[in-house]
Amino acid sequence: MIQETLMKYCRYFGVPGGPERNTAASFYEERWVKIGGEFPLDEYKKFGLEDFNSEDGVPITLKAMLFNRYHNSNGYYQEIAEMFKDWYLMFYIGEKGE
Repeated sequence: MIQETLMKYCRYFGVPGGPERNTAASFYEERWVKIGGEFPLDEYKKFGLEDFNSEDGVPITLKAMLFNRYHNSNGYYQEIAEMFKDWYLMFYIGEKGE
């Protein structure tokens, strides 16, 4: 996919005012676009997230990158997948991310 196509999936990167609303998400979306929308799914699947919010229009590779960064930034808790789901729903796609 070309960068312009990938940017259509971004909620913050390349969106007017987006980086100010969610700096971290914008940063990682930009990285995802620049690496061509690819990201390994092993870790994401290992934590049972492959079906998480699968109908929300966000590519699984972008979710996998967001989870990886969330996981590395917030520690290695047993409940990290549930913590990520809460963050994702509230701060990435939810009202606090708007």
